[in-house]
Amino acid sequence: MEEFLYLALNFVDLFNIINQMKKIYLLAFSLCVGSSLLAQVSVNGYHGKYKPTRENISPMSAARVDAASNGIGMRDVILEENFQGVTGTLPGALPAGWSTPDVLKTNGTTTDTSDDFNGPAFMVHDGTTANSGGYWPVTEVGSGNQFAGANDDGAPCDCVMTAVYVETPPVDFSTALYPAVTFDIYHDGNFGAGDASVTVSVDGGATWTQINYPGDANGVLPIEEGNWQTIVLTLFDYASFADVRIRFNWSDGDSWASGFGVDNVVIGDLEEYSLTMDKVVFGDWNQDTFGLGFWDYSMIPLSQTSPVHATAVVSNTGFYDLTDVNLEIEVMNGATSEGTWSTLSPDPLVSLTKDTLSVQADFIPSAVGQYHIMATTTSSAVEADLTDNEASAHFEMTDCTYARDQDGAQAFMELLSGEYGGNLFDIYQDETFGSIRFAIGAGSDVGGTITGFILDFGGFDANGDPIFEFVQGSETEEVTVYEEHLNSVNDNDFTCLPFVEPVTLLADHVYLVVISGSGTVRVPVSGSNVWVSSWLFTDNAYGATSGVPMIRLMGQCAEGCTVGVKEEVKGNVSLNQNMPNPASDVTMINYTLNGSSKVTMSVRDIAGHLVEEFELGNKSIGSHNYQLNVSSYAPGVYSYTINAGSTNITRKMIVE
Repeated sequence: MEEFLYLALNFVDLFNIINQMKKIYLLAFSLCVGSSLLAQVSVNGYHGKYKPTRENISPMSAARVDAASNGIGMRDVILEENFQGVTGTLPGALPAGWSTPDVLKTNGTTTDTSDDFNGPAFMVHDGTTANSGGYWPVTEVGSGNQFAGANDDGAPCDCVMTAVYVETPPVDFSTALYPAVTFDIYHDGNFGAGDASVTVSVDGGATWTQINYPGDANGVLPIEEGNWQTIVLTLFDYASFADVRIRFNWSDGDSWASGFGVDNVVIGDLEEYSLTMDKVVFGDWNQDTFGLGFWDYSMIPLSQTSPVHATAVVSNTGFYDLTDVNLEIEVMNGATSEGTWSTLSPDPLVSLTKDTLSVQADFIPSAVGQYHIMATTTSSAVEADLTDNEASAHFEMTDCTYARDQDGAQAFMELLSGEYGGNLFDIYQDETFGSIRFAIGAGSDVGGTITGFILDFGGFDANGDPIFEFVQGSETEEVTVYEEHLNSVNDNDFTCLPFVEPVTLLADHVYLVVISGSGTVRVPVSGSNVWVSSWLFTDNAYGATSGVPMIRLMGQCAEGCTVGVKEEVKGNVSLNQNMPNPASDVTMINYTLNGSSKVTMSVRDIAGHLVEEFELGNKSIGSHNYQLNVSSYAPGVYSYTINAGSTNITRKMIVE
């Protein structure tokens, strides 16, 4: 039902573990962790959503469910706070007994200090007030969810929050046997935000001790863009103390950042036996190869159907180990049950750990529509509460649309000219595709052009970098970006990129379907990137995205779209598409000047490396052409740029 803390794994470790079939993740706890375990954990920095790297990925990212109750797993609850009791205008004051320091706030701008004032760092927010500035879209849970948040985004802030916290009232652990705290955090780490941590005091707040998260060398809390996380920290060392206070600390990194949220805080004694289901997904996380529904698709064309696979993330939130953990799924086609299937874990589920259990159904969808997976997990132990042992997921079978996004832009990733990004698609049956559909975010260069193409994924090299090969004939026409194309948060408008010729993709291959722009393109993302299923190429390096780009692959049965290939005009120069394209020997590049200018031309490969540069000399007003010999070029996608005075203009070409 709810997600608990997991160990951060680096990219290479991740795929080694995939090949080991079972994946077990340790919950956060304050007991000593052996050096042999820590040696397997790679702790990496996180660089925000605009420049993700492959080291930033996290293996799981479950969304918190509606009406979550972190008290499940607690035998005795000493303190519980979900911040729903705060009424009136938000953001509002913290509940009685909770405290936070004051920070300098502004209602205007950073340069106008006349309206600055001191105010509390943490206040009670909901999703609307948290995103009042447009840069902290906290995921809504249910309806009207409230939480304690330090918001360094919208007014009245743009604050200095280098060391802020929200502190609980004192609690009494003098009779507690297995004291622990569970809480939810929203910690996206974006726009320069710093670390978050938990500290404890037993001397009335005079001194504080950090409760380390073992998945990080510095013990700080994990970052997860786009999702709430549920954290469990045991406090066994403090069982005899009568005055225990807990702080949830955050830093804005001494710069403008987004924010940090805390919710559903429960302090108490751990239950002896407690099994919870964090979530269930459509797909098989225990496959040793790519394919067989490894990624969580939201839409799947009937032509690419396969047996339904499901994976449940289950956690042992109790004090004792659990044996005979069983997962059962029921596949629903509307109101009709297509059957039930189950699997039994061969290993005990150790206290304060989580595991992934996968089931393959015998059912293969044969009709378009919404399908639901209803999952239940049980064990041989007698639990006090079974209400958190269920979860559900859904997917849609379509005529033509292959998609991983969840509709509705949640955030944006920026692609500069020459960079590209997209989603991996697993092809089960040979199929010919007609177009790419994609969303364009507000802030993209209006008047710029966007093209798409497909790369065949060939695994990973010795450094753990992905190997991609351009799919011949997969380039699309160009689309010009207009204002009406642009999406803001929660928008869901897609633009069509038709392939120059329909493209046939082969079964048992995984393809990266990408877009790239002549200028800056802000790509909306929707949903959390579970495992490594989306990639960006930036700064001459590949990186896993921190969200799912709203980029889809469309079969030929989809509504067609046509785009005329027009010359691109920019400043003093216009540039036509090279002819022929693709080319294998010589191709003609035509350009027109609106005034006389010195002209140079450069050619770069798909990685942005300079291949050749030509001085074309001083040219007069009017049309000109240059015959480019590409016979020595390796097959692939290239860009050619004409520079005329202060104006640069770029197009792509294909070499066969």
